[in-house]
Amino acid sequence: MNAKNKKSSFNKTTCSLCQFTDNSTRLYTKTKLSLHQKQLHPNNRVIPHIQQLLLDSISDTQVRSFWSSLLVRIEKKLSYHRSKSGVRQLTCEPFSEELFVKIFSNEESFTYIPYLKKYKCVFTGEAGYNRLGYLFDCKDWGEKNHVSGTKAYVFMENEKRKKDVTFIWSDFVVTRIRDGKKPLILHSPKLVVSFTISAGYFVKSQEDDTDANIFKKCEECIMSDNSNNEPNFYLEINI
Repeated sequence: MNAKNKKSSFNKTTCSLCQFTDNSTRLYTKTKLSLHQKQLHPNNRVIPHIQQLLLDSISDTQVRSFWSSLLVRIEKKLSYHRSKSGVRQLTCEPFSEELFVKIFSNEESFTYIPYLKKYKCVFTGEAGYNRLGYLFDCKDWGEKNHVSGTKAYVFMENEKRKKDVTFIWSDFVVTRIRDGKKPLILHSPKLVVSFTISAGYFVKSQEDDTDANIFKKCEECIMSDNSNNEPNFYLEINI
């Protein structure tokens, strides 16, 4: 191999997924690797570098602690004031890669994106809300009710549209050059949870004191989302 070809090969890497599944050693540039994995490995669930032994070492107590802590943080984000409606994010940093895999790898929408070194898991609509209720061990995990009848909640679905709750894990890496020493590689693994919150209130019917689970738009109280002009404030009416 001449010097030019040798230098060129230093800038290339194999596809870890192909290498794991069929021992392929074909080299790709960074750009071609991302294109290759997008085309041949969409919605990938294979994680070659994590052994089951590591996942088994994570206790159920650690998993339960994560969901309990997240539930508290989501509740803190729920506001009864309609001006606080919109997309919210929670960041857990540092957050173990193995813990993310342990928690989410069995979920339907779990995806590992090797060229980005990123994981993603998405819960959509009513089905997603119910699944999260199971994981939280709290079916009303996305609601906070006030004695006045006002309700703050994580919005995921109505008759017109659906929203997601997304969990994304990534690792931000920084290389520090040091005089006379090997470069210092710094990792900052984190989990970002994104969701949409909204608020509404109940109006009691004069004829019937029972609560109806029907949301109607309050035309005088709609707050529009800046990104898509969709209403995110609702009035619940008993009929």
